[in-house]
Amino acid sequence: MAGCFVSFLDGYENLVNYEDIKKSRIQNFRFENTEPENRGGHLGKIISSGDWYIICKISDENKQKLKKGMECEIRIPSVDDKGMVSTVYDLISLDPDVNVAVICCRCMNKEILKFRKGEIYLKLNEYYGYKLKKSSLCYRSLENNSENSDDLIGVNVKYGNSILFKKIKIIYSGEEFVVASEEDFSEEDDIQYLKRGDEVIV
Repeated sequence: MAGCFVSFLDGYENLVNYEDIKKSRIQNFRFENTEPENRGGHLGKIISSGDWYIICKISDENKQKLKKGMECEIRIPSVDDKGMVSTVYDLISLDPDVNVAVICCRCMNKEILKFRKGEIYLKLNEYYGYKLKKSSLCYRSLENNSENSDDLIGVNVKYGNSILFKKIKIIYSGEEFVVASEEDFSEEDDIQYLKRGDEVIV
């Protein structure tokens, strides 16, 4: 077999069959059964491909945002703060309440080679704006605009000794937070929009 010989072994080499991943046959994989095995008596391993894969749990909400073949970026805090361009290789349900994404990466170095289990961050898109906790959001309905009350979403901010409601324009919504646009639309409405420097009440 042609490839690169590596003398480093950690016991995870046979945890998941490489060909099974490529052929989407990992339905029997379980995260709780991921302890390394004793690799005594082996001199090393041969890496025959530059492609490597990450199997990670994802929420139902995030599963809806992912599609096979889409490009994404991953970051492994324990390895490097820099992001790595990757591809969503597969999306599989192991159990009714366990969804996994298989991410294919083509960036390899000695630090990544030693990474087996840990936390990763998956970035699909970039949003620039104000990051706000969902618990800080408020809804306001105007007398003449009651049917469009969904448009009147905002936050309460400190205004001297008073509290002032300011609108926001949401450009991204996650499980625990939203990102609001930094653009000021105040001229289009009587209600002011959130601005940089406003102190949001949570």
